[in-house]
Order: sequence, then C-alpha cells, then structure tokens
Amino acid sequence: HFTEITTAMYAYYKLKWYACAVLMLVGFLTVVGFFSWSERQLGLSPKVVPSKAPSRSVAPPTPNSLTTASAINAAEISDQIAQANRLLDEAADFQASAVNAAATWQTDIASFREAPARKLDATDSERREYQKLIEQMAFVTSANRASPEQIAKAASRIESLKGKTQALAGQANPTRLTTSELTEIITLHSESKQASEAWTLALQQATAIKHKLTQQLVAIEADTVQPETVGAEIFEAETTAVLQDLDAQIEREAAAKILERARAEEAQALVAEATRPEVTAMLAPFLTHRYVQPREMAGTTLRFKKTMDEGPISLTALNGINALTDSEAGLVRLAILGGHWELSEPKWSVKSQAKYWSDEDREMLKKAQDMLRIYGPTLVQQGLLAP
Repeated sequence: HFTEITTAMYAYYKLKWYACAVLMLVGFLTVVGFFSWSERQLGLSPKVVPSKAPSRSVAPPTPNSLTTASAINAAEISDQIAQANRLLDEAADFQASAVNAAATWQTDIASFREAPARKLDATDSERREYQKLIEQMAFVTSANRASPEQIAKAASRIESLKGKTQALAGQANPTRLTTSELTEIITLHSESKQASEAWTLALQQATAIKHKLTQQLVAIEADTVQPETVGAEIFEAETTAVLQDLDAQIEREAAAKILERARAEEAQALVAEATRPEVTAMLAPFLTHRYVQPREMAGTTLRFKKTMDEGPISLTALNGINALTDSEAGLVRLAILGGHWELSEPKWSVKSQAKYWSDEDREMLKKAQDMLRIYGPTLVQQGLLAP
C-alpha cells in the first residue's frame, strides 16, 4: 500500500513539473513576441541598409555628342559674326549720312556770306531779327561735331572690320571675334550714329537760318511782298519750327552753362573754405600722413591697421567707425581717434571719455565733426584726406 502511494505522488509531482515547464516556455515566448511587436510599432528595430550599388564612371563623350556640342558652338560664333556685320553695315550707313551732310554744309553753308547790314532796312526790329539769325548761325557752326577727318578715319576702320567679319562669315569653322574687336565695333556704331544725327541736325538748322537771312535781303531789295504758294507756306512753317527748336536748344545750353559755372564757383568757394588755416589746424590729426588707418572700434577700443603707403586718415574709415555720427557716441569715437596714443603728433589732448570733457572740449569736437562732414569730400578731392 505504501508503495502505491509513493508511486502516485511521484507521478503527481512529475506531471506538475512538466506543466510548470510548459507554462514557463509559453510565458517566455509571449514576452519575446511582445517586445518584437513593440519594436516594429515604435520603429526601433534595426533598419536594413541596402547594399550600395557599384559606382558607375561617366562614360566618355560619344562622337555624336561631340558633334552636337561643336555644332552649337559654331552656331553661336556664326550668330556673333552676323550681329557684328549688321552693326558695321548700320555704322557705314550712318557714316555715309554724316559725310553727305558735312559735304552739303561745305558747299551750301560754309560758302554762304552774310549780307552786309547796310543792305537791310534801318528799322530796329529788322536789325534785331538779323542779329538773332547771325547769333543762331554762330551757335550752330561752333557746336561740337565730328570733323570730316574723324569721319573719314572711322569709315576706314569700319571697312577694315567689315572685311574681316565678312571673311569669317564665309568660313566653315569661323573663329570668334576678340573682346576688343567687339568693343570697337559697338563704339564705332554708337559714334557713327551720333555723327550722323549731329551733322543732319546742324545742316537742317543752318539751312533754315540761311533761308531766313536770304528772305530778308530779297524782300528788302525787291521792296515788295512776294505772294507765297502752298508749298512755300509749308516750307516756311517747317523752317519756323526748326528755328524755334534751335532757340529752345540755345536756351537749354545757356542755362546748362550758367548752372555749370555756378557749380564751379561753389566748388571753388568750398575748396577755399575747406583749406582755411582754421580748418586744417583743427583737423590736423586726420590730415597728417602716417602708416596707419583706423580699422574697427570695439566699445571704446580702437584698432588700427598698418598701411604700405603713408597717407592721411581715410574718410571711409572715419565713417566706418561711426566717428562722424551726429551723437554723443560719435563724438566719443572722434575724440578717441583724434587723441589716440598710437598716432604721432599732431593729435588732440582731449580726453576720450565724455564725463571728463569741458564745455570747450565738447564745442571743439562738434565743430571738428561738422567740418569733416561738410568738407570731407572736398578734402578728399584736394588730396588732404584719403578716400
């Protein structure tokens, strides 16, 4: 009986042990599965990095690709040459127009002699009109235009360049025009156009003046008023319009000369003011030649840079460190520079901190700053300050 009980208990515990083992295995697999699922959901699982594809070297250009690139390049060169030819053709036309106008001027205007005043009626109105026409003719004659010699020289150069561009245009593989040649072609085109316009306008104006002068003389000598045809009326209207435009041109140029003269006088006066002994003495720390220039200002610390050439302080550098700013800080920076220990004499003795300034110090700094702002560009033009 005891043996049966022992056998039964052994079987019971054995079965229980197997059950526990199975449960532990199931639990372990469950935990592993849970963590695997979590990693996939959170993106924590290691990523599979695909292997790099073998690098591919760039294939050498094929004969077809080289031919295409060459064709594009040849097309660009041909287009460049065609445009150059067009500009030269237009320049040649402008030159021909200028030559014709200049030749007509020589035959019709230069040979024209003003009628003596005694042939005119002695009334003041006619004398005033006559004098005005004479002044207009003098204005047109003295206007700045290309001379016949300059026109001929430009025409010769145009023909020379046309010979080259036309020869290039006939080649299968033409070479490019140089940058200097292209620049010269553009310049010749512009100058030829200006010459044509200037000579054409001058001839038109001088012809109108000549007509009016001749008309006065004929009317006075005939002592009668000749009837005008429709064509003559149209011509008179056109002549009057040309002379009115000429009057406006003369007035504009006279006003421009007056303005230019006034500006020149102002500039001369400014130079005289900027170079007064009072100014140069006040600004001596900046006008003296040295081998340093202010580089930057960090707080109240001014740093300099060495220069290869000896010269005055740069106006740009003064503005760069804000020494000309209309403020307390600007005055402080100007005081620091003007009395800096690295500068050789002459220099200011004013303190670099505003709290130590007297009223005279502050007034002197403001005056010096105003001088630099007002006279700075003029001092640069005179070479007393560096740019």
